[in-house]
Amino acid sequence: MQNNVNERWAKNTTNYDTFRPSVPTDLLNQVVSLYGEPIECVLDLGCGTGLSTRPWTTYALQVIGVDPSGEMLASASKISEGNIQFIRGSGHAIPLPDGSVDIVACHASIHWMEPDSSMLEIMRVLKPQGMLVLLNHNWPPLSNSLALDAAYFQFKSVLGELVANKDYYKNYYYRIDAFSAWLYKKKQFDYFREFHMHQSVQWTEAQYLGFTYTYGDLELMLHEGVSKSEMQLDALEQEAKNYFNASLKPLLFTWRVDLFKNKR
Repeated sequence: MQNNVNERWAKNTTNYDTFRPSVPTDLLNQVVSLYGEPIECVLDLGCGTGLSTRPWTTYALQVIGVDPSGEMLASASKISEGNIQFIRGSGHAIPLPDGSVDIVACHASIHWMEPDSSMLEIMRVLKPQGMLVLLNHNWPPLSNSLALDAAYFQFKSVLGELVANKDYYKNYYYRIDAFSAWLYKKKQFDYFREFHMHQSVQWTEAQYLGFTYTYGDLELMLHEGVSKSEMQLDALEQEAKNYFNASLKPLLFTWRVDLFKNKR
């Protein structure tokens, strides 16, 4: 079943790298400031195409991206800085030594990892004073159109019903709250902080829909032959056409950051 999870992203490397938003610089500046120490190594766990990995290169001597998808890593390796390394691995099998990482960052990826085994691995590779950073943004970005938002959430609701009974979804999708609960229960960190940041973008219809097509569930349903009308994707595309009207429109992403750190 893990192969099904990887398959959903294997089909999506081009769209993912082109249309997913990059982590805002102000957000990374805040995280690094809270870390408060020189950073030797950052691990981007579930790095995908490296979109979330590359921004860390200005903050650390070494940045390592780990992902289970060979296709994603092949795409990531095409564009890399001198201090980046990409390695195949997963949340429950991180191919790094004990106590070797200052910061483990999971950008929109932690919900695909089984909490118990993944958190044990994350704790193993972190240094004693290390930091875990969980980064996620809202879906979809906020527009100035209630009709567009309504069409998106209707599409997402229908899509959710279609995938709800899939084995890969039932067994490999976890809420971020499950990881927070694990951390609280085990008392692994001295410091926890959740904060939010906003990111304004100017997008076209093509960018908005391109971003929508990076949704793994959508790509998988299309591959299985489910039509746009069955998912009400056609209605969303029509609302996007009406709203953007062949022009740039403002959109707002909201980023949620869950930050855990040991003081020692």
